[in-house]
Amino acid sequence: MYINYKKIEILFINYIIGIRSKSGLLVKEMTAIITITAEEIGTIDSNFYDYSGEDRILKNIFSGDFEIFYSGQNQGRMDYKLIDAVNSLSTFRIYYRRKSNSPFMFLGSTNSSSIVKERIGGKGINALPNERLQIRLVIPRVDIEDIQIHAQFEGVGCYKKSVLQHSDFPTNLNVNLGFYTLL
Repeated sequence: MYINYKKIEILFINYIIGIRSKSGLLVKEMTAIITITAEEIGTIDSNFYDYSGEDRILKNIFSGDFEIFYSGQNQGRMDYKLIDAVNSLSTFRIYYRRKSNSPFMFLGSTNSSSIVKERIGGKGINALPNERLQIRLVIPRVDIEDIQIHAQFEGVGCYKKSVLQHSDFPTNLNVNLGFYTLL
């Protein structure tokens, strides 16, 4: 049986600090989208981006759970958003694809997240793959959906826009990002 201790913890914290509504406890939760592409992204503005060796999805052959490792940004400028999402017990929605010219698959959602490794070095400086922030997510077998997200848009960023739409995010966001957060 899977017990979501993070949900229990947020309910307990809200109870202790007295946040209540007429129907019980008021829980304000952030949602984060993680997108993983299994190939090198290439060069953008003379910076080489390759997360294919650090970002990975592993399946536990005994339990059927999926474990996702996701690295922060190359220059770390928005890593604080990932850290905030982990620390605030956010719901993470995980999408993946094999190649950048193909649609994403929605793997599932989870609140089970942790920071595996803090970023080494300063912001605004290109980091080596092993110097980036790394977070770990676990999706229990019962929460695996693994469905393809069909493109509802055309042109550049059509697959990312479809992911944003699937998660009820605005579709006019920067499609060059690997993660998105929304409160």
